[in-house]
Amino acid sequence: MIKRLAVLSSVFIFLMANAACLGGTPAGSSDQVATIVASTLQALPPAEVPTDTPADAVPPEANGGLPRSLYYLAPDGGGLLQIHRMATDGVTTTQLTFEPATVSSFDVNPADGRLVFVANNQLVLVAGDGSGRQLLMDCGPTNQEEPYLNRVSSPRWALDGNTIAFGCQGLNFYTLSVGTYVNVLPNVYDQTSGFSIPRELFSPSEYSPDGSMLLLSISWYEGGTYAIYLPATNTLVRPDHEGIFCCSETWSADSSAVYVASPFLGMISSGLWRFNPDGRVDVLIPSEDPPGTFHFAAEAYLGPGDQLYYFYASLPNYPDSGSTPLTLVRSAADGVTGRTPVLVESFADINQALWLPDASGVIVVQPTAPDMYYGGQATLFYTDGRLAVPLLPFAQDMRWGP
Repeated sequence: MIKRLAVLSSVFIFLMANAACLGGTPAGSSDQVATIVASTLQALPPAEVPTDTPADAVPPEANGGLPRSLYYLAPDGGGLLQIHRMATDGVTTTQLTFEPATVSSFDVNPADGRLVFVANNQLVLVAGDGSGRQLLMDCGPTNQEEPYLNRVSSPRWALDGNTIAFGCQGLNFYTLSVGTYVNVLPNVYDQTSGFSIPRELFSPSEYSPDGSMLLLSISWYEGGTYAIYLPATNTLVRPDHEGIFCCSETWSADSSAVYVASPFLGMISSGLWRFNPDGRVDVLIPSEDPPGTFHFAAEAYLGPGDQLYYFYASLPNYPDSGSTPLTLVRSAADGVTGRTPVLVESFADINQALWLPDASGVIVVQPTAPDMYYGGQATLFYTDGRLAVPLLPFAQDMRWGP
């Protein structure tokens, strides 16, 4: 799931639920786009650049539909974000929740499709069809001056189907069979100034595919990082990487590592990293190398055969302003060896990307208006030569379900 820095009390804070880097950057000029895309393609083997770009989209069913049901947030008739589902035919959509308040985050049980979500600062459970609404916990009204104090965020299903990790005053685990939750990792604040200044805010990001580890987002007063939590031993593994470490993160299918990519440069660094369960962070693509040449990456995904897919740009000078157009590339697992472009399209703004499990395609959410940092139009781009498919006029926080 990729993210963007938000302003809070006149400072930047790496918000819980990995809200920090979600979204695109302000659109740059057409000259900037052309320069960056040309520089990126020049850095890649030109003989392997595709020579034709599909101009027309085709119906989703013509390409076999989707591998799984697609869940996402989209506005209802009143403009409130609710959970929707797109069937595997890539056409049929169904609204599943009808909350009187916006649904801010959710997760799908991979076995039976049950939904756990946050609305009105409450943690709610419903069946796969949206029925049987059950209030699990209410964190109370948010503090308007210090909203991070008791904000509910990022519910995530454990593989056992009985445990839900979520953020509220730290990392919590709700056990459905018991009906209670426990806070295992409280947030850390500095209160010497009379205010609760965040030092570490803990929130779930994603469970590893084998279910043994939970990637956490750790928010600071300015910036943030990741850590890996081991539920079996109540152990927190911190990265050996110094500085701000973001922005989109994806576990490898074998749970051996998390790939973290950043297309942003300034307060945070751009580049690509591999975060290992022992805490070691391998810098796969540095922000600047050689001096004066800058690299950007987003939404990395390790596909079958240890082929790494990600959106990439290389710029021969420091970007003055605007977004950095990215090109979809493929390489070996080290992010460098055999790096070649997959598509000729450039992506100036990506608010989210969700990969098909076999890496045969990626659903890209792009903003449809300036300063639109969350959600947007969802289009399925294939990596095997099939034509792109427009899926939804708006989607946010996409997730695969059963």
